[in-house]
Amino acid sequence: MGDQRRQDRQAGISPPERSEGSAADALENVFALRIENLWAVRDAYGEGAADCALAHVIAQLGTIIGIPVATIVRNSWIVADGQWIEVRLPPQAGRPNVHGEGASQSLALALCASAAARPFAYDGHSIHLVLSCHPVRARRVASEPGSGAAALSTDAAAPKDQDEPAVAPARPDAGWVGRYRSDMVEASGLLRAIEGDDFYLAWQPIRSSSDPYEILYYEGLLRTAQAADGDDAAPHDALGALERLGLVRHLDHQVVSRVIDQLECDPTVVLAANISALSAVFDQWWIAIESRLLKRRDVARRLVFEITETAELSPSEATIFTDRMRRLGCRIAVDDFGVGFASIRRLLALSPDIVKVDGSFVRRMDRSERDRRILASVIGLAHAISSLVVVEGVETETQREFLESLGADWIQGNCVGRPSVVRSWLFPNRQVEALNRFRDATVAHFARGAA
Repeated sequence: MGDQRRQDRQAGISPPERSEGSAADALENVFALRIENLWAVRDAYGEGAADCALAHVIAQLGTIIGIPVATIVRNSWIVADGQWIEVRLPPQAGRPNVHGEGASQSLALALCASAAARPFAYDGHSIHLVLSCHPVRARRVASEPGSGAAALSTDAAAPKDQDEPAVAPARPDAGWVGRYRSDMVEASGLLRAIEGDDFYLAWQPIRSSSDPYEILYYEGLLRTAQAADGDDAAPHDALGALERLGLVRHLDHQVVSRVIDQLECDPTVVLAANISALSAVFDQWWIAIESRLLKRRDVARRLVFEITETAELSPSEATIFTDRMRRLGCRIAVDDFGVGFASIRRLLALSPDIVKVDGSFVRRMDRSERDRRILASVIGLAHAISSLVVVEGVETETQREFLESLGADWIQGNCVGRPSVVRSWLFPNRQVEALNRFRDATVAHFARGAA
């Protein structure tokens, strides 16, 4: 018993100080977590992997708060019930920064981020967990006279009305298991790059179709140095895997944070961050971002959220998210218009400030007159939804001229600016000169070909 008390004191666990006949109030740290992909992990890797998932969460908690896992388990500060985990840290347990107002929220987010970024190993596999946090009423509790320990609240945890997550199939077959494991391998590589800060953003301008001097904003495109051929690349396959696994929110949070960093450094530029439709839900991942933008409204007014349509959008949740971001001053763009999951009704509910027409329509315009009419119709429909329309995938001068004739005011593509790590907005004169030289060379090339 003496050894346990000594370990507890080293972990920062001690009875709260109190005067004779009174109790010292303290705020206990209480929240609930849900392992969203627990059953999927079980079905893909076996029951042993599901057991390891809980041990991994406990280990991550111990690392964050600076308390040995044995102490957490012995004191029952984590109680697991299926997918649900209830965390209750008594007053003065752990490092000082894990208590106080807002501490439960910060600690829960840190656990969610850690579980997504840092996998656990099982039978030769690296497995990442998807955690969501849910509030449990945290209230001030008093130490009971003579107990020598803080009395814990007995409030119930978050309701456990859902047992099986949507991401787990009812009856997984061998094909599903193989795809799930393959997605986890693909996603793990990108998550390692994010965790190791081995990624960067390449900036691509959105320009006026008629005036190269006029730029709407720059889009930050994710790039990694992890390509198999040694070249930097856009991790399209890994992004799809992250969406299918439910891990994309961690990535999007990192990208948005990086874009805000850049906006804080350059007080005049307007920048855009891509986020998945799955991330367009106001939850624990966005609280820190919202707090940061509340303090810097000048930054928020120069931030564009581009919501991709590569996954299904929840209209009600996305509307809440976009409304909150707009109140800060941010603008909302819908990406991949015309080929994504969202219906026109859902897009109208979002009332996007900017609609970006998918580049596939531009690539098909040379095939037939019918394809050109379709492109014109899609642009017209986009204009009916928003006054600002951007057409993506513009690669040639011929495409630019045709789009200008259709009334497409803004375009994006290699014809008017390739993605680059160079912050070209810092050198506007050189940028326009280079653009004009590129355009002149393109026109001369096609002129020679026609001759």
